[in-house]
Amino acid sequence: MSESASHPPIPEVIQGLPYYAVPELELLKSHLDLTLAIRLEGQLSTDRVDLVVEPEEEEGVASTAKVILRNSEYDLTQADMSLLCAVILSESYRQGEFSSRDINDVIEENGRPRVINITSPVSGLIGHGYLVGTTKKLGLSNEGRAKARDLVEMVLRSRNAA
Repeated sequence: MSESASHPPIPEVIQGLPYYAVPELELLKSHLDLTLAIRLEGQLSTDRVDLVVEPEEEEGVASTAKVILRNSEYDLTQADMSLLCAVILSESYRQGEFSSRDINDVIEENGRPRVINITSPVSGLIGHGYLVGTTKKLGLSNEGRAKARDLVEMVLRSRNAA
């Protein structure tokens, strides 16, 4: 974001942080977390990390995707969940075509809350070329399969590093 008269420069904001009381810092943190969640809504976690991934068998990726979705300890964006569900639909359920509603159903089947506006992350995935079609008639592209492998690998690496 560029600096403007209505926004103080980031270094000035950082320098002022020690002077805030704990409740003020907690309020600031909650606003930052919310703003980040909104801005990152359509991004995949792997878009923020460079990864080199070994090829895996697709069914293994879909099975691992289910395990990841079922584990609420993994902090996944809506786009992450949507892409994992697309792999599950495509590979495990053998659906060449599916809808954004199907993606939301798989999210819910795996113990996560339904995404209120599923079209937003799905549209982001379409825009990146990971999904092809429209929200009513989707398919997983080769790039989407590769990105899903990257995502699964990244989540597993973060778990192993912890």
